Amino acid sequence: MSIVWGGVAALGWGVAFFLTRTPTRQFGSRRVLYADTWIGLAWLTPFLLLSGELAAHTGGDYWQGWLWAVIATSCNAAANVLFFRAIEIGDLSVVTPISSSYAAFVVLFAFLSGDFLTLPQFTGIGCALIGIVLAVPRTPGQRLSLRDRSVWWGAFLALLASIGYGVGYWMLGVWVAPTVGSVIPVWVGRWTTIAALLFTVRIMRPATSPPTSDRVRWNVWLILAASTLLGNIAFIASNTGYRTGDVAIVTVLASLYSPITVLLAWLFLGERLSRRQQIGLLIIFAGVVLVSV
Repeated sequence: MSIVWGGVAALGWGVAFFLTRTPTRQFGSRRVLYADTWIGLAWLTPFLLLSGELAAHTGGDYWQGWLWAVIATSCNAAANVLFFRAIEIGDLSVVTPISSSYAAFVVLFAFLSGDFLTLPQFTGIGCALIGIVLAVPRTPGQRLSLRDRSVWWGAFLALLASIGYGVGYWMLGVWVAPTVGSVIPVWVGRWTTIAALLFTVRIMRPATSPPTSDRVRWNVWLILAASTLLGNIAFIASNTGYRTGDVAIVTVLASLYSPITVLLAWLFLGERLSRRQQIGLLIIFAGVVLVSV
């Protein structure tokens, strides 16, 4: 089941990040993250209350899980701020492969903490990480245009985000999801994201002006609602996969949202892939097959 949950997370995040590009370019990453957070809270809170899951995971025995949930989701919240800013100013075909390299950090921590991996799975993880590296475009020459600067500044923010995700998801897999379940960490993460946005209010100014057309604004909000729903479903699927104990495998599979987003950007946004990137995507998919063995 860990393979299934990792695949669901990859598909959900892959489509969600593709959809997120339009709202971030229209409203700015800070507004989109605020909207994403409040939309998530609007349906997660009633679910936790009505299902009884919140009441079932409160009390003296769960305080450590809640504490680790706050710490882990704080790392993810900081990474979210960086990643959404990277989406706003960079290219999806560059940003998403770099951000998905968080799997390397999670796998490293999981292996050091005692997880056992078979040789095919080791090979699959290696293929996935190599493919991610190849999917990133080559560094351009020293004289950069304004657009090139935005692309590579976005790439740098995505790299910082990958480190934050690596730390956060490793803690979620080891100490949080097994204790307080799959949905509560997503709910806690909405609140820590709000805190991160308030802390970074001065550096999250939108790179573009808000739209003036009410029709455009309505359409973009619909896209944002869809991306938020898919993102939360992916997060829950990832946490559910962590509860099986296969943290490294779930992480690598979930991180393969990158080729899905890149493929959609190529098909619908006209972002071209070099031969090197195409080879990287093929290697990534080969890694998925090996990890699933």
